[in-house]
Amino acid sequence: MNGWIRLDRGIQENFLWQEPEALKLWLYLLMAASLTDKATAFNGQMLNIKRGQLVFGLNAASARLNISVRRLRKYLNWFETDDMIDKQITNKFSIISITNYSQYQDTGKQPSSKSQATAKQTSTTIQVTINNLYPRQLRR
Repeated sequence: MNGWIRLDRGIQENFLWQEPEALKLWLYLLMAASLTDKATAFNGQMLNIKRGQLVFGLNAASARLNISVRRLRKYLNWFETDDMIDKQITNKFSIISITNYSQYQDTGKQPSSKSQATAKQTSTTIQVTINNLYPRQLRR
């Protein structure tokens, strides 16, 4: 895989910053999410994966990330509780949808010096994006 993802500095204010394994999983999900809508074959089935979604298997992710299945479940539940993801679960895999993926990945070009109005609007957009992607702190 190649390319890049946007990562807002606001992540430092999120619970992820205090949980290295959860942060690792979150970054993995962002990087593995589909950039475009596409059809893909998985375990002999055709799946329609939308932008911001990924096919996720606990065992494969556990091996790749070196995080136990139990902890992956815990972190995924945290993410779901905090409205960061939605899960569609089958008995063989899950389809994970990253909430606000397009909004977060498509916005936030650095403001140019053309006008203060443009810079202010971009700043407001970035702040709204931070609030939507990291809506609240997860309480444990």
